[in-house]
Amino acid sequence: MGASTSILEGRMNDYAKEKGLDVTVDARSMHDIDRILKSDKKPDYIFLGPQVAYKKATFVEKYKDYGIPIESISFDDYAMMNGESVVNKALQALKDAE
Repeated sequence: MGASTSILEGRMNDYAKEKGLDVTVDARSMHDIDRILKSDKKPDYIFLGPQVAYKKATFVEKYKDYGIPIESISFDDYAMMNGESVVNKALQALKDAE
């Protein structure tokens, strides 16, 4: 997690708060995923930053038994720090999975 990721995290949380959404975005290092998934507070959605998007297939395979969607943030959304778009994509994917 770097400075850019922290900025995007903040924008995603700001957008969710502005819209009254029950959403909390918590940016973490990809090395924290094992620990997080073994905790009591499992995420509903996992986004990978574009800098590690090439590892998506590995993550999907490794964590498939958790049933948590894993997607990559688009380069465009990341470059533009478009928190609204990223949150809306996650919400739509969760809705589609129901």
